[in-house]
Amino acid sequence: MRKHPHIRPEVTTNDTSPEKLPVGSFDIILRRRYPGIIWPEGMSTRPFLHERAVPVAAPRLLEQSPVLRPDDLEAYSLLHSNRRTEDWRKWLTHAGVPALNPVSELHFEHRQFALQAAVEGMGIALGPSEMVAVDIAAGRLLPLFNRSLWPPLAPYCYSHAKVLTPATRAFVDWLISHRVPILA
Repeated sequence: MRKHPHIRPEVTTNDTSPEKLPVGSFDIILRRRYPGIIWPEGMSTRPFLHERAVPVAAPRLLEQSPVLRPDDLEAYSLLHSNRRTEDWRKWLTHAGVPALNPVSELHFEHRQFALQAAVEGMGIALGPSEMVAVDIAAGRLLPLFNRSLWPPLAPYCYSHAKVLTPATRAFVDWLISHRVPILA
């Protein structure tokens, strides 16, 4: 917006499948590329963000007991998002401990609340690498384990009409250039 003050972006968030959005009701769509997702016909779709699922915890929480292996998570509360009910199950399976029985589990409506609870030391959360990168860089959260235990997530893609308007081109250029891959 600083570089293009004449462009007034309107951001709308929803869970509507891209193919159900009325043609002409948007300039660009940002969505994860999950299997089976259908993109609108006549649109150009490209990945722009590749993330990983990263378990994170507040540094002070880990002072109690170190987390060196995935089965060490049993000593902690796992923090869940009610909107992402399969995340921990998938991660635990990927890590080779599908039957892990944590000391407790806390459930939050949104992932952001689970991540904030992790910052507050309430347990261990699972977040996309880009979403947790700022808290990691600031020292509020620590990533657990090495990258081999961070499974890739479905990439984020952007989709737009084949011919870009100058405003949409400016947004796409900004989107690609302002991504800071700290953990991915």
